[in-house]
Amino acid sequence: MRDGGFMARDIARRDLLRGRVKPVAAVFRPPFAVLETVFIDLCKGCPNCIDVCPENILRVGADKRAELVFGRGECTFCGDCETACGKGALDKQNARPWGVVPSVKGGCLAFNSIVCRACGDNCDEEAISFRLMVNGRSLPIVDEATCTGCGACISVCPNGSIAMIEKAEAQNSVAREGASS
Repeated sequence: MRDGGFMARDIARRDLLRGRVKPVAAVFRPPFAVLETVFIDLCKGCPNCIDVCPENILRVGADKRAELVFGRGECTFCGDCETACGKGALDKQNARPWGVVPSVKGGCLAFNSIVCRACGDNCDEEAISFRLMVNGRSLPIVDEATCTGCGACISVCPNGSIAMIEKAEAQNSVAREGASS
């Protein structure tokens, strides 16, 4: 498990030896979460932060702790979850940096010559732009410096081609794409 606040599930040795290794979706903690190892110690699974979220994007995860579910809506970073947390697991002063950005997958309609600007139109920060390519295609580009990581682009994507990833992973995928071009 990484200590960046975004949890990856451990693989059982038995599954590894049998070749049953499947990618596991990252678990995103609510905004203002402290480092993952500290969060696990402090968060006892009470529903306080979940109950007060006006966007209804928090839930109790498989580990019985709060997690953010992108796709239900966007995080407005209102701070209600932090205020409701009485355990210190959500704390603006000691929070890890919010380091997630959207990643657009190959199934994106714009990649496939279908005009779609839903993600860009829904981004209040205007962090998603489109670069025209040959054959009427367009390439959605995320400006990480402008993107807040709110997830507003995910719920409006008509075919689920957007996922949130950590900024470090985004930089690595851009580097791989640039090397393969």
